Amino acid sequence: MMKNFPPLPHWAWLLFILAILAILLLNVSMATAANFPQRDSSRVEHPFPQQMVEKELEEAFQNQQEWPHQLKKERRLTNFDHWNYSQKRHAFLSYYGAGFQQGFNAHRGTHSLNHSLGVFYKGTWLERANYKMKVHGRVEQNSLLSGASTAQFSKYLGMFSAVNGFSASGHELSLEYLYVQILFFNDKLDISIGKIDPLFSTLFSSYSGWDRMTFFSKTLASDPVPPIEAGFGVLMEYHLTDYLSIGAIRNNLEERNPIMDPASFFFGKGAVNTQGFLRFSLPSAKNRYSYHVLTYYQAEGLRQAEYPNRREKATGWAYVGNQEVAKNLIVAAKASRGWGSVDKYRAAYALGLVKKAPFGKVGDQFGAGLMVNEGANAYAGKLEYGLDAYYKVYLRPWMTMSANFQAYYGFNHQMNYVPGIRIMLTY
Repeated sequence: MMKNFPPLPHWAWLLFILAILAILLLNVSMATAANFPQRDSSRVEHPFPQQMVEKELEEAFQNQQEWPHQLKKERRLTNFDHWNYSQKRHAFLSYYGAGFQQGFNAHRGTHSLNHSLGVFYKGTWLERANYKMKVHGRVEQNSLLSGASTAQFSKYLGMFSAVNGFSASGHELSLEYLYVQILFFNDKLDISIGKIDPLFSTLFSSYSGWDRMTFFSKTLASDPVPPIEAGFGVLMEYHLTDYLSIGAIRNNLEERNPIMDPASFFFGKGAVNTQGFLRFSLPSAKNRYSYHVLTYYQAEGLRQAEYPNRREKATGWAYVGNQEVAKNLIVAAKASRGWGSVDKYRAAYALGLVKKAPFGKVGDQFGAGLMVNEGANAYAGKLEYGLDAYYKVYLRPWMTMSANFQAYYGFNHQMNYVPGIRIMLTY
């Protein structure tokens, strides 16, 4: 008589599914990549390894300590670009971002004024023939200066859709991430340990990944479904080809120490996140920008302050894709859905277009996208539809300014309008 074996845990199914997808994509990638330019194994290192950068710029700055002045002037590049491609052994970037939004409908209105002050760091601490050791960090201070917090802003207008990714309700200082990255086998294997932000490490993208740079709304600029926060953990990623990688993350979600808590990761029984991801880009003879990621997560031990006697769980998936389909025209797609104790929404879907150098204005950027949000908890089963459009103006290498307009058809059949403005300084 056969014994009854226990069912496979979620992480085992996750690894199995990702392995099958990786094999299929590997076959496609190997079959097609031979007909397209190969990326140099000595490519410029970036703080966001998933970001497939523009080939023209990457080649221009190989082995460069500083931007060639003429190229920087012609392309009207920002200090953020400068830092992103920097080959300095230790590189810092400070930034200040301030945003103002005014929301109104037929019955009421509200506003929000907030700002962020932060520092990025990336550095190469050790470099040998067979491996490298790098350190990445980011610290940010957020303040709500006037008006309503993001959650209060939406609630006051009678909707649940978040009009930005700003979470502060007062003055908050946080270590966003700080980790050591070790690269082996000519950068094919990446092992990172420290305080890791799983969503920023995977779902960040150049054209729909941060509400200080592109879109404003939380759906198009952030990730409103996964209940995942930064915490001490481990990230492992293996690059199967220049166009395909597979990886996994396990990290704390509710640390006792708000800065970093390794002890909870190794010995604690708090909330944890187990996540797998698949990154890929589409080969192109014209080296067009391409970045796609699909991730599956399982979080458990959530909301312990509310439910101390049980371990709340959440599972879900998310996809982000940025694909250049014509010169300076990028399609931005996002989709995510969760089950269990999710964050803001049960599901969120968005599709948009980003145009670089609109009207021939090099350095400027225009984007517009449509979104559908499905509520969770008190708003379970309710849908809201939205539009998010922005125009970003390049003023100086250290300054950009964006105007934004959002419109939402709420679950209560009411139209809400949210114009806004944002300034971003980098130095």
